[in-house]
Amino acid sequence: MRVTYGTGETYAARLGGVPAVIVGAPSGTAVAVRKISDTAFQETEMSDGEVVSVTSTTLLDHSTLEVVRRYADAGRETRRRARRQ
Repeated sequence: MRVTYGTGETYAARLGGVPAVIVGAPSGTAVAVRKISDTAFQETEMSDGEVVSVTSTTLLDHSTLEVVRRYADAGRETRRRARRQ
């Protein structure tokens, strides 16, 4: 899977593969991606081998996508939903 953020950072990773370096991010930043189900995947972002955040992306139905990001250091999370119009 290939991802490009609005900040210009990019990565290319295989589902279930080794962590991939995030190009354009601070040195030592990487992400591992794994399939959770047919409608969900999870990204684990790391900095120098330590988990920074875990993001779960789930297709809830044919028009709704939910993204939940949990931050390891603060014990908080953000939750977003997008609906096709």
